[in-house]
Amino acid sequence: MATSTLGSGTVVLAGTTSGTTTVTATAVAGTTTLTLPAATDTLVGKATTDTLTNKTLTGAVMNGTLGATTPSTVAATSVTASTTLGVTGVATFSAGTAALPAITTTGDTNTGIFFPAADTIAFSEGGAEAMRIDSSGNVSVGATSSSSQAFRVSQTALPAVPSGFYCSAGDGAGAYQYGITRVDATNGRGFQFLSSLGAGNLPFYSISVGTAASTIAGMTFSEAMRIDSSGNLLVGTTSTTIGTANFGINVSQAGGIFASRNEDGSVVVFYTGGNAGAFRVLGNGNAQNTNNSYGAISDVKLKENIVDASPKLADLMQVKVRNYNLIGSTTKQIGVVAQELETIFPAMIDETPDKDEEGNKLSTKTKAVKYSVFVPMLIKAIQEQQALIQSLTTRITVLETP
Repeated sequence: MATSTLGSGTVVLAGTTSGTTTVTATAVAGTTTLTLPAATDTLVGKATTDTLTNKTLTGAVMNGTLGATTPSTVAATSVTASTTLGVTGVATFSAGTAALPAITTTGDTNTGIFFPAADTIAFSEGGAEAMRIDSSGNVSVGATSSSSQAFRVSQTALPAVPSGFYCSAGDGAGAYQYGITRVDATNGRGFQFLSSLGAGNLPFYSISVGTAASTIAGMTFSEAMRIDSSGNLLVGTTSTTIGTANFGINVSQAGGIFASRNEDGSVVVFYTGGNAGAFRVLGNGNAQNTNNSYGAISDVKLKENIVDASPKLADLMQVKVRNYNLIGSTTKQIGVVAQELETIFPAMIDETPDKDEEGNKLSTKTKAVKYSVFVPMLIKAIQEQQALIQSLTTRITVLETP
C-alpha cells in the first residue's frame, strides 16, 4: 500500500479486502491527533470486531470497544453504553470525595461511592458521608471518625473515644466486647448489652449522668440487670436468691417474680391498683389495701364433698399465742410459732426449701402459717361457744324458775 500525505479534505478508505490503515506522526512532532469537527460527532466502529487498541480517546462520547493485553485509557467527559458497559480485567477510578464520589449516577452526582483512605470504602448521600467500611472491617454509619460514630458495627473492641451507638464482636479479650453500646461521652450517659460475661450471661450496664470521660476506660459502667444462662431476668442483683440479705428482682424462668428492697416499714416496696383502689406492701412486710378487704374464690360450682366442719373450740384452746420479735429486729409482735401450731393443726403449715446465694436448694426448710385459715376456724369455735352459752342459759333459766 502506498503512503500518502494529505492536507485538508476528506479521507476515504476503500477496498475489497481487510487491511490496516496507519496514521503516522511526523518525525518532529511524534504525536498524531485525529480530531472530529463537532462535540456531538461520534467515532463509530462499523463491525462488532472493530477495536481501538492501547490509545487515549479525548472527546465527549465514545461508542465501541476498548480492548488490549495492556490497559487502555479513556479520558473523556463521559463513556456511554447503550445497554451494558462490560470491563474485562480491572476498572480503576479516582478516589473521589463525599461531594463528588468516584462512582455515581446521572443527575445525582453528589451521591455514590468514594475511597477516602487506603483499604476504605465510603458512601455519600447528598454530598455528605453516610457510611464507611474501614480497613479493619468496621462499619460506621452517620459519621466519619471513630470519635463520633452515630452507629458502628465493629469486628474488634470499641474505639478509645466512644460517642455513638456500637455493635461490637471482638475476640473477648477486652471488657467491652460482644454486644451493643450507646455512649454520650460529653454528658457521661450510656448503656451496654454484653455477652462476654462468662457462662452465657447477658448483662446490661449503665453509666450515671455526670461521669463524662474522654475514653471508654475512664467511664464507670455499673451492671443494672442481666439475663443469666438459665433464662432468669435479674435486676439490681446477680443472684437468683432474693431476700432480706440480697435485694433486687428475679423474674424466674421457672415461674414467679421475687423482689426485695433495702427499705423499712415506712416505704412502699410494692404497689398495684386500679381506678378505685390500690394494694401495697411495705418494707417490713405489712400488706395494705384501700378497702381492707381480702378474700378467696369460694363459688359452690368449684367445690365438692361439702360437709360441716368438725368442732374446733377444743383444738383452738390448745393454740399458744405468743409475743416475740424477729431475729435482728426489736419490733414486738404477736402470733404463733409454726412448729407449735403444727402439732395441733398440721394442715395450717406450709414449708419452702431454703436456698443459698446461688439459688441452690439446701437441706433445711422454712415453715409458714396460714393465718387466714384461723378465720373460719374461729367462726366455728364461736358457734360452738354460742351453743354452749345457749345450753347453759337454758339450764340457768330452769334452775331460777320457782
